[in-house]
Amino acid sequence: MIGRLRNRSTREIRERLAQFAWNEADRIGLVRAPRVPLVGDHAPRTPWAAPDAATVLALLPDRDRDTLLARADSLLQLRFDVLGLRGQFFGSPVNWHADPLSSREAPRTWWTKVPYLDHSVVGDHKVTWEPNRHQWFMTLAQAWVLTGDARYTEHAAAQLRAWLAANPPKVGINWCSALELAFRVQSWIHGLRLAATAPGITPELCEALAQAAAVHARHIERNLSTWFSPNTHITGEALALLAVGTAWPGLSGARRWRERGWRILLHWLPRHVRNDGVYFEQSTWYQAYTVDFYVAAMEWARLAGLTVTDETIDRVRLAAHALRTVARANGTIPLIGDDDGGSFLPLRVAGFGDVGGTLWRAAWCFGDGEIAPSSRSGASTLLWLNGAEAFSRSADLPVSGVCESTALRDGGWAVLRERNAGASHEHMLVFDAGPHGTAPHGHSHADALSIDLTVSGVPLIVDPGTGAYMGARRNHFRSTAAHNTVTIDGEDSSEQGSSFKWKTVASTVLEAFGTSASAQWTAASHDGYLRLPDPVRHRRTILRVAGRYWIMFDDIEAAAPHTVVLTLQLAHGAEVTQDANGLTAVSRDDVRLSVALDPALTSHLELRTVSPAYALEVPAHAIVGTAETTHGAVFCTAFGNPAESGPLRVTRRADARSWLVHHAQGTDIVARPASVEITVGPATFDGQALLLTGPEGSPRIIAAGAGVLQLPGLRVPLRTDDICVVSRTPDGAWSSET
Repeated sequence: MIGRLRNRSTREIRERLAQFAWNEADRIGLVRAPRVPLVGDHAPRTPWAAPDAATVLALLPDRDRDTLLARADSLLQLRFDVLGLRGQFFGSPVNWHADPLSSREAPRTWWTKVPYLDHSVVGDHKVTWEPNRHQWFMTLAQAWVLTGDARYTEHAAAQLRAWLAANPPKVGINWCSALELAFRVQSWIHGLRLAATAPGITPELCEALAQAAAVHARHIERNLSTWFSPNTHITGEALALLAVGTAWPGLSGARRWRERGWRILLHWLPRHVRNDGVYFEQSTWYQAYTVDFYVAAMEWARLAGLTVTDETIDRVRLAAHALRTVARANGTIPLIGDDDGGSFLPLRVAGFGDVGGTLWRAAWCFGDGEIAPSSRSGASTLLWLNGAEAFSRSADLPVSGVCESTALRDGGWAVLRERNAGASHEHMLVFDAGPHGTAPHGHSHADALSIDLTVSGVPLIVDPGTGAYMGARRNHFRSTAAHNTVTIDGEDSSEQGSSFKWKTVASTVLEAFGTSASAQWTAASHDGYLRLPDPVRHRRTILRVAGRYWIMFDDIEAAAPHTVVLTLQLAHGAEVTQDANGLTAVSRDDVRLSVALDPALTSHLELRTVSPAYALEVPAHAIVGTAETTHGAVFCTAFGNPAESGPLRVTRRADARSWLVHHAQGTDIVARPASVEITVGPATFDGQALLLTGPEGSPRIIAAGAGVLQLPGLRVPLRTDDICVVSRTPDGAWSSET
């Protein structure tokens, strides 16, 4: 305890010591735990009405109904879907303290004495915790709404009573994390909202849950993650205080809980959500949690009569827009940073990485169709929460379909999208050029300058995911080598410490981003390898030519020899072949991609695993290119759909800063001037990227970045973010398209 308080502020030391003293006094019996008075109805009041069964049956999509009932039937057999795993069995009766994957059981001792982070003792605490969030209660309640079958709610009631008996206050692993208590009370509130009058859900059980919710709120209030995990832990806990205090206003302490919870949420919102909407931990999954928490919090606050300011609304809307910016048209996201596999209110059976429900809730909350995904998948969340009218009217929101290319400068996420492409033809490259989260960087990965690529709506080059929060797999999935970026001398760009800590942290800068009608580009660099004996800076520049391919330059700025490894991790299910020239052909769901690495890189395929959700690993190939450099170097990679002039081969030209890209329609020249004047064909340019495409006599020329493009009879100055497309007119003159 004393060691952890070194170099801490006076306030933190005071509050941590007070928290410690309270919990010790509670442990030895000095804190009285009286029955909490409850005035009025035991059923919770919520901002959302109980659903009408007939209406839900009429409107709920068949797929959502079928998958939900299948999950409910599995629950009747005591089979739980846990994070990325399906149908896990925790025993009969359920052992609420066990991790079946490791066959370990946490000790049933006072909660502060449970070593819940020690895998050798308890196994994976997240696997244990997941069924203890009681989100299965909502699923069983939904099944009762859909069928009227008493088995579902009677089973839920039996499991709730069993849990209360097996988890007395403050004893065991399920009291160790205040956030887990917060999720649990949300499940009780929504389970009771859906099935308060169902068979088995007796007034006695409703009162028991209300009393347990009060004990939970009191424990959360005394053990807020203000100093331990001031991220989604603190906001999820604050939301629970707001919810319990509003749902059961007759509880002693209810007013204090709801007012304090709302104050905490307002305090952390501008600290957690950057000015461009990106969540401060640089995790897309926790970005979704944050949107979920605050959309619900605003609804609870209005019910409680608390003030929801325009500033709060605008900041949450920004977070929702940032989430939509990196989401694919179908509502799935690249798993940048940690993905804990959980869900706030799983009112539908969603696929891995699917945040469609979150986006539709936010779109309805703000009346903003630009937040909604193109797919209606996920909209049924509105039916279960906001009602039939919201579900039906949401279909009339002016949904934009596919977002524009965007750079979120504060968060460093740059997204290149094909303009005017429908959802089924969505080309989308997400460039992770953001900071390494915010100290202590717990949910960050060493992924500086990594990419995630979707072609025609199908993810092909993907983030590897998270895998686990402990052990060797944790280290692998956080490593630079696991991501779609460059590794130098086998080192991570940010050095890993323990599971949620780092020894050194790379600083990444999004240097440029620009778009035109027919081309887009972005550039960024990081300093993570300046710590090496011979300092190295990695700079990546990406150029997209609409309807053709992507060009990616990796600059390795160094003075001495280094081992450079470029990784491109392919998605699970992608079929892959590689020819003698190093051209890799990728195919998945009838969508193809050809990848041509710089010939200076020795390329091969590796069979690895990716983690589409926490605790799940599935096989997937990676393209790996390796080079031994004598000093600084630049590598050029080209990739694209073969149906759109996807590359067949990349060859180097004599000047070492230009390459030929061979494709079915001909050969193009690409160059990386990097602020040094270079001449290619009729063009001279000293900016960042140059491309000549088309017939030799009248090529189209694309130039990007600060510099001056010079052609016979034409001089075009460009600024940092500019991209210019120039072509020859029939009379032989040069004309800019932009």
